[in-house]
Amino acid sequence: MVQRLTYRRRLCYNTQSNRVKISKTPGGRLVYLYPGKPGKVPRCGDCHLRLRGSDSRQQRLLLLADLIKVQEHNNQKLNSE
Repeated sequence: MVQRLTYRRRLCYNTQSNRVKISKTPGGRLVYLYPGKPGKVPRCGDCHLRLRGSDSRQQRLLLLADLIKVQEHNNQKLNSE
């Protein structure tokens, strides 16, 4: 039988700001994960052109760095038990 899932935050409707992804935990449970919104390149307030020196790749690299930190932290938890 399929496991039922409940939202983990207050907003309980499937709106654009409440996107979820189903993930399976090491214990075999299914849970909702809340992926963040994709980053955008900063733009000028007047002419709406992309600002020089800042890149969307840079935003993605920062996001990947955060994910790597989380993974390392989780590995430390698992290794300490």
